[in-house]
Amino acid sequence: MDGEESDVPDVSERIPKGVHKDYLPVLRAARSQGFRFAKARGGHPLCYPPDGLTRPIPIPTTPGNPKLLHGFIAQLRRAGLEWPSVRERRNRR
Repeated sequence: MDGEESDVPDVSERIPKGVHKDYLPVLRAARSQGFRFAKARGGHPLCYPPDGLTRPIPIPTTPGNPKLLHGFIAQLRRAGLEWPSVRERRNRR
């Protein structure tokens, strides 16, 4: 494998730059539940579920439409995210 370029991006716990602030609470909850982040070859941010089997979920970078946020949360929930997070449920009471 020396000299070969890997198709797997560098995955980390750090939320990628360029993500709109509306997505930050969801991404923080995802990070606390084991999700990891990376940027694809083209620079688009991705969210990797903790199971390692589910394909990465692209993170929208434009805030334009509230449906994008709801669709993104739905994808994360299908991949195992508990939303609203346990912490937020406690704060609502």
